[in-house]
Amino acid sequence: MTRTLRWLESLKQIRYQLIAYDLISHLLLDSGAAQDAAAWCRRGLELARGARITFWCPRIEANLAIARLRLGELEVGVELERAADYCRRNSERHQLARCLAGLAELALARGDAAACLAHSAELASLAEPAGLEELAAEARRWRGEALLAQGQLDQGRHELKGAASAAQKIGRTRLAQAARAALG
Repeated sequence: MTRTLRWLESLKQIRYQLIAYDLISHLLLDSGAAQDAAAWCRRGLELARGARITFWCPRIEANLAIARLRLGELEVGVELERAADYCRRNSERHQLARCLAGLAELALARGDAAACLAHSAELASLAEPAGLEELAAEARRWRGEALLAQGQLDQGRHELKGAASAAQKIGRTRLAQAARAALG
């Protein structure tokens, strides 16, 4: 990805560079490198601001908020809500999905299972009708964790097992591991 990014820089393809920053930061988040992911997100957002481009920024902003959340910062809600609102206004469903996943994770970290359920339901409503298995599995993961937090153990376990199975089937190892860890 970094070689591809350098190539895109040589071509002056800023929009595609922003997609690369998103992908790199997402890969780093999946591998547990939140600090590095945050740095890549900041570079991508700096590039976007300098070029006065908003393209793909909500996903990068969501990745940055998720990285900060995983580093222990719980004050990332404003950024996630702002990015999600932008996506809703502009029908950016793919980017909205990342924002919703971040909002669900944040809600759970704050102990707000009801908000986590609401965000995971909205994520599922985007993913399931379109057959987006990865996003549907992510929605099930957050739903399962929220249900466990509410004491609905059987339903929570059912959702988490489904999320782990679906994630494993499509090769999303970290998502499958996270769902299994929540079960333990």
